[in-house]
Amino acid sequence: MGRSKVRSKVLKRNVVVLSCIGLLCCNNMVFAQRPTQTITHKGNVFEILSMADTVTVLDPITTEISTIIENPNPVPVKLNNMNIYAKGDVDTEPSLTWAKLVRYIVQSSNQQVSALGNGEYQLNISNVILNAQGKIVYYNFDGISKIHSEGHIGKVDDNNIIATLNGSTNPAGIKIGWKKLDERTNKSFSKQIEYLMNKAPAYQPAKVQGSAVPYRLPEHDVYQSSFTINNGAIYYN
Repeated sequence: MGRSKVRSKVLKRNVVVLSCIGLLCCNNMVFAQRPTQTITHKGNVFEILSMADTVTVLDPITTEISTIIENPNPVPVKLNNMNIYAKGDVDTEPSLTWAKLVRYIVQSSNQQVSALGNGEYQLNISNVILNAQGKIVYYNFDGISKIHSEGHIGKVDDNNIIATLNGSTNPAGIKIGWKKLDERTNKSFSKQIEYLMNKAPAYQPAKVQGSAVPYRLPEHDVYQSSFTINNGAIYYN
């Protein structure tokens, strides 16, 4: 298991966020009204959405409205007949956060990470599901991407740089966006991430009224799932 696409609107350090996080939250009641199917994955039975999520986003700079695909991969809504809760639906969130997950993966992948050059990289991971015991039981992985630019940046105010997945031209005429790494590199990372997800420790689970429940980590922006390599040193956003 492990294919995903991430949000089409992305940001870099000091970059304007183009998507509205509040629009991304979909609770189980909304999910329950949509078509689902059942799959079995590593001994667990999941009820998943059989269609992608879409969301309407207002660009605060151009005021243009666009529709983007948030979850082209199946979104699990039940685990072994238990509802999978989302942020805002629980009284206590799990101890696992995106920052912890990214650090765990990067710090445990020395061989793969050391082969990367200088630059800012993004882990394309989504639909991370924790069971009621706090173990990761499901995720989607769609490779690792590196930020790239076309044109000479020169002295440009970072606040004027707006990055999108397909590349967006800022006032200085520079195109900045994310480009997925080659297939061989991504296959190596895919195997490593599967290994790490399987051996990840049990985190403190999410709770509702004192009872532990399955939980899906909230969808994130690229800033939360990226890291920077500079002359062998790794920096987290």
